[in-house]
Amino acid sequence: MVGAPAPGHLFDLAAAGLELVLQALLVGAAALLPHDEPRDEGGGRARRLLAAAAAGLLLAAPLALLGRAAMLAGRPPGEALPLLGTVLLQTRYGLWWGLRLGALALLALLLATGRARGGLLWAPVALVLWARAATGHAADAGELSLAVALQAAHALAAGLWAGGVLAGPLLLGPGTPPLHRARLAAALSRLAGWALAAVLLSGAAQALLRLPGPQALWSTAYGVVLAWKLLAVAAMAVLGAYNRFRQLPGLLARGGQGAGPFLGVLQVEGWWALAALLAAAWLGHTPPPRP
Repeated sequence: MVGAPAPGHLFDLAAAGLELVLQALLVGAAALLPHDEPRDEGGGRARRLLAAAAAGLLLAAPLALLGRAAMLAGRPPGEALPLLGTVLLQTRYGLWWGLRLGALALLALLLATGRARGGLLWAPVALVLWARAATGHAADAGELSLAVALQAAHALAAGLWAGGVLAGPLLLGPGTPPLHRARLAAALSRLAGWALAAVLLSGAAQALLRLPGPQALWSTAYGVVLAWKLLAVAAMAVLGAYNRFRQLPGLLARGGQGAGPFLGVLQVEGWWALAALLAAAWLGHTPPPRP
């Protein structure tokens, strides 16, 4: 059974969930940026969403630091405030937190100057993903280990898929030119297909490292949370396949007109994406059977 979080863990869990959702939006918007359609000097919707996600992560960073301090101290967040300096300056978490914050600040600067493209875009995004992976379970094998690389790759794939799904209704909604909507919907569907394969491969590799066997899915707290995450992923896959093979062909044939059914399914898939991301946050706060 999955036990209730200890004092300080609930706040850390909530902060982690918020960060994972914003991180997914960051990756999804970055992947869809080449398909963006600039409307003014500020760029199109994908660029604005990318900037909003980066700003959200910058604002959420102090909450994550406070949450980690509360978790380490086993105290409510208010009582953990005096420990922020210690966590920031004397722990490995503080080091990676600072690197992640620096990467986000660099990304914000690149976006503000219009230089966020290609390697200049993905280098800070990759550091954001690695820095987060280096503060989780995978770091038990070393902060530059294969386990951390797998976790970062899994976060990238999850961001491409879940982030794209969450970004879709915002980018394809009212006001989007029909032909651009059709092209973007097709790009989103292709992205989701490749990302699903990467999620399954990287997730399976992580499961082999952390689970002693299939029975751990129902006999351990970590396995139960993972099972709920797999349920959400399966629901996303079914809804995504339905949209791709039943709704997308008609949307393309209509030149992007009449996108209501496609967007409706995408919105439902988005709720399952949120469930999967929150389950991932809970996994990060649940000790695996095999460290």
